[in-house]
Amino acid sequence: MQIIKSLFNLIIFILPAFASAQSTYLNQGAKDYHFVERLEIKQQTNTNLNFSTLKPFNRKAIVRQAEFLDSARLGYADSLTGVDKYQEWTDLDLTPIDEYNLQSFLMNNSEWVSVPKENYNSKKPFLKAFYKTKPNFLEINNKDFFLALNPVLQIHQAIEPGYDQAIFLNSRGVTARGMIAKK
Repeated sequence: MQIIKSLFNLIIFILPAFASAQSTYLNQGAKDYHFVERLEIKQQTNTNLNFSTLKPFNRKAIVRQAEFLDSARLGYADSLTGVDKYQEWTDLDLTPIDEYNLQSFLMNNSEWVSVPKENYNSKKPFLKAFYKTKPNFLEINNKDFFLALNPVLQIHQAIEPGYDQAIFLNSRGVTARGMIAKK
């Protein structure tokens, strides 16, 4: 009996090493959806960016493709021939608004971004703990741990014709996303 308990404890201890986790997704109705669809339209020949049939969008996959397009539009000249390897992607023609939306998209998904993130830091964090980064109320980003917390507040008041009472919508909450050891 003691051997079975020891074996069971050993299995419970080892199994999390082989576990996989679900990735986070973009929030439904977020402005990032429109930006990703715009990139998809501008890059009709890039089949890797064809995400319109897969909703909700996986943050990790979308960020990888957005980073690729961001770097590929600068050009990659082949060292042997001198020809640009990704000529069809250097003609992306992003407007200044697209540039802003791309940087905002990468900033809002900083856990998957591979470039340095110094530009994402706030100039004046609140109480030295909140809003250390521009997009998140509370962000902890260490080597093997990531946590982003943001408050949600939605208050609406409306009046319907033919109805004397005001209609209220009051939603409050917190959005949280995180990773431990890239899972």
